[in-house]
Amino acid sequence: MSEGQVALITRASSGIRLAITELLASQGFPVFGASRHPEVTNLGYGSIRLDVRDDDSVRDYIATIMDAAGRIDVVVNNAGYALLGAIEETSIEEATVSSKRTSSGPFA
Repeated sequence: MSEGQVALITRASSGIRLAITELLASQGFPVFGASRHPEVTNLGYGSIRLDVRDDDSVRDYIATIMDAAGRIDVVVNNAGYALLGAIEETSIEEATVSSKRTSSGPFA
């Protein structure tokens, strides 16, 4: 079923995200994991730097996958941002970063 299907997984460097990456790879998916710091991961497959807040980073990431695999069949978007604290103590800058990373980042 997965033969040849190419998977793109954001924030694939730890936790459940890493487990999803490893599961898909074990099922035969060519997997391209993404992380803002892929050099600190120990993924043996397609770990690429990606910052969803940066349009150039997103374009480079997609171009790298397209050059290597020719297409993307599966997307698991795990990019997100947790901002904890009282709303009245949250600055506009913090709220903007949270909004961009969580909402618009995946659509860049």
